[in-house]
Amino acid sequence: MGIEWIIDQRFENKTLRSFFAYHHLGKALTHQLFQERRIKVNDQIILHDHLFHLNDHLIIEFSSETESLIDHEPIDIVYEDQDILIVNKPQGILVHDDGVSKTSLTRRVAGYAATLHYPYRMLPAHRIDKETTGLVLFAKHPLALSYLSYLFEEQNLEKIYICEVKGLIKDEEGTIDLPIARDRHDNKMRVDRMGKPAKTYYQVMEKKKETTLLKVKIFGGRTHQIRVHFSYKGYPVVGDDRYGRPSSDALKLHFQTLKFIHPRTGEMVEVSTKPPFIHL
Repeated sequence: MGIEWIIDQRFENKTLRSFFAYHHLGKALTHQLFQERRIKVNDQIILHDHLFHLNDHLIIEFSSETESLIDHEPIDIVYEDQDILIVNKPQGILVHDDGVSKTSLTRRVAGYAATLHYPYRMLPAHRIDKETTGLVLFAKHPLALSYLSYLFEEQNLEKIYICEVKGLIKDEEGTIDLPIARDRHDNKMRVDRMGKPAKTYYQVMEKKKETTLLKVKIFGGRTHQIRVHFSYKGYPVVGDDRYGRPSSDALKLHFQTLKFIHPRTGEMVEVSTKPPFIHL
């Protein structure tokens, strides 16, 4: 089973190597595909670069590879097509395996792939915290993984979170623009002028008796960015034991909406899911 692609206007009169470069596929893997004769255009094996024409039929035979650790716990699929799987992650499980936990979202997705007899590993293009709920984007083959991972690395997508913080925020909207670095003396992050740039934009959705519900858009994507920024400003996320005070509440932080350009269609994809702590 190979990945099939019909060449559209974006790649007309472009080379095969430029197609791979657009998807940010590594040079080593590109070379391997040529060497092992795993690329066909219009049923002809391509050994060197190739100039595409409109509606050319491209097939890439990536090496089949499946996960050895799988879990058949059900997953909440929000969106799926031939390249991408987007899952709504529940609270309390890791995205990746840590060698200790009995399950992870990646293992559960691998279990789903096994039921389909899918030949490639479905791998996450990013991660969210164990206690954070919401969207996790998986690539269904290496070409999609290269493309999607690059989007997250370069922040070429829109990420919107919903969170509830302690205290009543006065302004209806605002931006926290403070660099973040790893705390060398503790297992967490902190605001630090020598850190990496991080910008958090927020809008107030609702002011409750002692808390504020926020819609948050992040730029920078630093580890624990939302939690660090609001804690620094004196409004820790509800249920955040690491950056706030110990609490019996679950962490109220949810990755709600993801917007990005789809690698196959070139069109904008927008996917959203409802936070578990909002009851309408």
